[in-house]
Amino acid sequence: MKSVLLFAASLAAFYGFSQEETLTKVISGLQAGNVSLIEAQLMNEVDLTVFDFEDFCNKPQVKAKLSEFFSAHKPSSFSEIHRGSSGANEVYRIGELVTSTGTYRVTIFIEKSGSAFKVSQLKIE
Repeated sequence: MKSVLLFAASLAAFYGFSQEETLTKVISGLQAGNVSLIEAQLMNEVDLTVFDFEDFCNKPQVKAKLSEFFSAHKPSSFSEIHRGSSGANEVYRIGELVTSTGTYRVTIFIEKSGSAFKVSQLKIE
């Protein structure tokens, strides 16, 4: 019985770590304007919103849109304002991205994709 409980606790810790690891990389990418770091954490198709642009995009499209955003808005910091989950397989973070042109609200949704957690939705408003 102890081994079953230990396994369950280890599995829960692993899922929590995977979620946090993905979110940490995305937030680091946002803070640095590092599109490649963010791209590595994306699902094959992402629900992307950047200001008035809103669409489902593949990774190259997301990369292009984020590169365009970061070239016009040099980031300096990101601060988390809210975190939550929408069930066992989806978590989100809401924060503020401070850039050279102002402060923008960012929402990041990640969900389980295979054995990893990946970004399914990204909003910059």
